[in-house]
Amino acid sequence: MLDDANKPISAPVFNAPVECPVKINFNQGTYTSSGSLAYHQEMEIQYIRKGQGAYFIRDRSYPFHTNSLLVVRPGEIHRLELVPSAYIEKYSFCFAADFLGDHSCLADLPEDSPRLLELTEREAAAAEVIIRNIIEEKEGGQPYWMEIIYSELLRLILLIRRAALRREPLRRENPLINDVMRYIDSNFKQELTLSRLSDCFAVSPSYLSRLFKRCSGLNFKQYLTQRRIAEAKRLLEDDPERKISTIAREVGLPDFALLNRSFKMVTGLTPSEYRKLSSGRMK
Repeated sequence: MLDDANKPISAPVFNAPVECPVKINFNQGTYTSSGSLAYHQEMEIQYIRKGQGAYFIRDRSYPFHTNSLLVVRPGEIHRLELVPSAYIEKYSFCFAADFLGDHSCLADLPEDSPRLLELTEREAAAAEVIIRNIIEEKEGGQPYWMEIIYSELLRLILLIRRAALRREPLRRENPLINDVMRYIDSNFKQELTLSRLSDCFAVSPSYLSRLFKRCSGLNFKQYLTQRRIAEAKRLLEDDPERKISTIAREVGLPDFALLNRSFKMVTGLTPSEYRKLSSGRMK
C-alpha cells in the first residue's frame, strides 16, 4: 500500500546486470501528471495490471485499461498519459531484440501490428505467470536461469503475436447497453438473469441479447461471469485470509465448486493458484 495516495512509486523489480539485458520495472500509485517523451532502441512492453490512461506512441494515443498490453517498437517516441488521479499498476519490460538470438525475428513485429492489445482474462493470467517466473529466476540465480528467462520472454512475445491476430472490430457506443452494464456492475452480486434485465429496461430478451453481444463482444452470461471473476480476483488479493467459499457467495456464485470452475475457465488458474501468484508478486 502507498503511504501517500498522490505519490506513485516506480521501482525496478530487479537490477539487471550486463549479462541479463532484460529490465523490468513495476509502477504503482495514483498519478497527477503524465510522463515525458521517451526514446530508446530497446523494445518495450507495458502490461497494465490495473488502472486506466493512455499511451502516446509515435503519432497517436492509445487508451488503455486493466489487462491491456502495449508494445513500443525500437526507436519509437512514446509517453505515458494518465487519467488525472487514476490509480495504476503496471509492469514495463525493456530488452534488446537480439537477446532472443535466432528468434529475434519474432520481436520484429509487423509495421501494422497493433500497439494496444486487450488481453482476455486467460491471457492476462498467463502474462502474470511469465512475469513471476522471470522475477523468480533472476532472484534465485539457479543453474540455467538465463535460459529460462530467455524462454519466458519468448513465450511473452508469442502471446503478443497470437493476441495481435485477434483483430476485433471497434465496438460502437450504445446508450442502452451503457445503462445495462452500469446496472450489472451494481447488481452482479445478486441473482441476475437476461430475463430480469430485459424487464428492467423494457426490451425483449432476444433483442437485448443481440445488442449486448454486438456492443460488448461477449454474450450476457460471459460478461456476468467475467465481472464476478474480476471481483473475486480483487477479494483474493485484498484479503488473503478470506475463505474462498465466502468469496464465492460475495460475488454472486452459490458455492466454492462453481467459483472454482468459473475462475479456471476464465483465467486458466484456480482461485487458490491465483491467490498464491498474487501474494508472491510483490513483497
